[in-house]
Parts: sequence; C-alpha cells; structure tokens
Amino acid sequence: MNPYITLPVWEHQIEPIVDDGIDLSGPDYCTATVISAVKAKLFLAPQVLNEQGRDGQIIAMLSMPEGVRRSDIDHSEPLVFYPSEVQSRYSCVFELYDRSGKQVYVMGAFDKSDCLDNLSVGFNDVQIAGRFKSGRYFYGGGRLYVAGQHRLWRIAAPVGR
Repeated sequence: MNPYITLPVWEHQIEPIVDDGIDLSGPDYCTATVISAVKAKLFLAPQVLNEQGRDGQIIAMLSMPEGVRRSDIDHSEPLVFYPSEVQSRYSCVFELYDRSGKQVYVMGAFDKSDCLDNLSVGFNDVQIAGRFKSGRYFYGGGRLYVAGQHRLWRIAAPVGR
C-alpha cells in the first residue's frame, strides 16, 4: 500500500496505524517536515513541437532565483520533464555574469519522442524539476505547443496542367 496525502508547508506529527484485516497495530508517531520547492524561470527550445519534425530533443534552461549558488545544485540527479516524467539525457549548471552580478542556470536536454507521450496537440502546461544537494526541489513551469500532423499546412502542386 502506498498512501498519498497532501500536507501544507509546516512540520506535522503523523500517527500511522496498520490494519491487516484482523487487527490494528499499535500507534506509532513520526514527524514529517514539508518545505516548499524553489521556483525558477523556465526557457524552452523549441517552444513549438512538430510531432513529425526532425528535431529530436527539447532543451530546457532554468534561471535560478537570486541567492542560489552553482554548488547548491545536485549534479547526480537528472532534471525531470512533467507531465511525462522523462529524465534528462544530460544536464549542466553554469553561471553568467551581468551588471547585477552572478546568475545561475541549470540546463537539460530531453528526448522529444518520450516527452510527447503525455502531451496532446495544442498548448500543454509543462514543468521541469530538479534537486538541490539539501534535498529541496526546484522547478520551472511554462507552455509548450504541440503541432499535430493534421494542423500543418501542406502546399500541393497543381495537377493536370
């Protein structure tokens, strides 16, 4: 059994009790600490996917909020593309400097055909998520347009001239 509960951000005391159909277990207690994920700004390329196109991957770049350091990112964990739950083929973390200082970016590449499995023709809300070394998660959300074959314009040569 895999119970699923939704809890607000906070520290919660949980009292799990097991029922095997004959008897209830004695109560036990545990503490669950719920922390919020860090929101980043997401950039996707391409922003329009052609189901029949030659491009084989989706590139996602997350611009991390101020205060996040390159060393905070867990490099051993792949990024994940939702709603398809596809793991990145590869990912990297880099820093760029501008007038306001240092900006940290996390970039990953995803297999397009795997990502299309749970996307429909038209606009789709997608998220990319990753993890910090602390165990806390970060994510960015955006919209991706999927152009189906029936939506592509075709130009036919005149017949019988």
